Amino acid sequence: MRHVTNVLLAFIVGLLLINVYQNARLEEQLAQLTGSQSNTHSVKKKLAEEWGDKAIDLYNMQNHQALYDLFHPDAKAKISTEQLASQLNNLFKLFGQVEKIALLNTVKVGEKNGEAYFQFMYQAKVSNPKHQKTTLVLSMVKNADEYSLYGFKLNARQSLD
Repeated sequence: MRHVTNVLLAFIVGLLLINVYQNARLEEQLAQLTGSQSNTHSVKKKLAEEWGDKAIDLYNMQNHQALYDLFHPDAKAKISTEQLASQLNNLFKLFGQVEKIALLNTVKVGEKNGEAYFQFMYQAKVSNPKHQKTTLVLSMVKNADEYSLYGFKLNARQSLD
């Protein structure tokens, strides 16, 4: 019985150590994203809010070309202006206008070739009453101090209500 107890205790301690390590990594990643000073965090938040407002204004005006112009060259290589316009038209038919967004989170998802990749996540209120639980995710690329859009996704969240 002692052997089983010791094995379980060792297992629990191992899980705790893994949890502590993962929390430390998450805090490190958050510090990298927001900077070590709260002023840097407020700048990132303001930047994410500005990008959200800009993207939604262009979406609501159905100004596909202006929205397309904000995309990173790698993203433009994957989708044409016509394809983006078609997808945005479909989203507009499904969700209607985005009336309001609220920033939920910003996450650095990685780095590649000297560029940093982020996701800006928002809660969105749309005009279609069937989709009141909607999220907006902007995928972003940062090269030096310049950001560009890599992805635009409106998503209806599932509810268990």
